[in-house]
Amino acid sequence: MSAEMSARAFSHLGGDEFRERTSRNDAMAILGIGEIIQQRTEAHVPRGGIIQRRAYILRSLKHPDEAETLRQVYGNSFFLIAAYAPHNARKNNLARGIAQTRNEYPVERHYAAAEALINGQS
Repeated sequence: MSAEMSARAFSHLGGDEFRERTSRNDAMAILGIGEIIQQRTEAHVPRGGIIQRRAYILRSLKHPDEAETLRQVYGNSFFLIAAYAPHNARKNNLARGIAQTRNEYPVERHYAAAEALINGQS
């Protein structure tokens, strides 16, 4: 199964549920790696080869195991960049994302789940 098909098969799940079902805290990073492999294959890049002037951006890593897996796979070619947002902005963004993923509105009903994610209680 291709990375795209794998990602599509689980696209209805939120990241937490996907990690739980796979029993892997780095499951989302592995999907990202699979997508990168797929793109490199489509570009006819030999294994271990590089595409000049190409960077892959994986937004919003949620678990330390994701970063660790990416470090193990990509070594010194992996860069982790962090950004900060105020607590209320993070809560609102997370709640909106949960509502959109689950197609469950209003957004406010997901504030508790967003708080749990922020506080590492997922």
